Amino acid sequence: TRQRQLDKGLPLSALKVGASPQDVSVRAVALAAERIDLKPGEFWEPLPDHEPCGPYFGILAVGHAILEDVAQGIPILDMVPGSLFPEGLAAGYSARLRAVTKCEGYRVRRVEFKLATAAAPNEKWHHRFRMMEKESEEHFADRLVAARGVINGLASHPNDDGIHAWKSRREKAIARSRRMRREKLDLPSDIPHLQSSAVGGGPRGPGMRREASAPELRQAK
Repeated sequence: TRQRQLDKGLPLSALKVGASPQDVSVRAVALAAERIDLKPGEFWEPLPDHEPCGPYFGILAVGHAILEDVAQGIPILDMVPGSLFPEGLAAGYSARLRAVTKCEGYRVRRVEFKLATAAAPNEKWHHRFRMMEKESEEHFADRLVAARGVINGLASHPNDDGIHAWKSRREKAIARSRRMRREKLDLPSDIPHLQSSAVGGGPRGPGMRREASAPELRQAK
């Protein structure tokens, strides 16, 4: 397996940066890289940057995997062959890779990568790799932050029970008020205060005597 890594220049040759298997630094990284084989459903648990051996990064060479939240299992990002996996960043957000198909990945210690590339600092693929690494970390950070927001939004709140109880009481009070309003509008027409003819006042209630509304007429009489 190690000889195959060396002959093919894995894992760097899996990236689209133009790394040649004949490059001395590519072969040096191939000798130091740790191969990780995953079956469908298995996990690649990332290592944090504060590991005693320093930070690592991963490279998915073969297969399809999904970056997901450890606690909720919420999918965050699709990983395809030739993808960089910033392990420290993923570990900081409690995320991991789950293999969808059979996967072949490689874990590279960053200090060993720097030592290997320092032996041939003028290789053209070095600059393309740094650009790819920066873009990958920014993309990972954006998706991880967005996923954390979704997870926090779905998390339960200590006052959830009280809020739900208040909502239930409010809905019942609104329904009772509507029912009472309907019942009041549907009163029968033979209720005394609606029988205006019985008091001789027409539809607006009992009529007012003319003398009461015009006192001067009473005095004239």
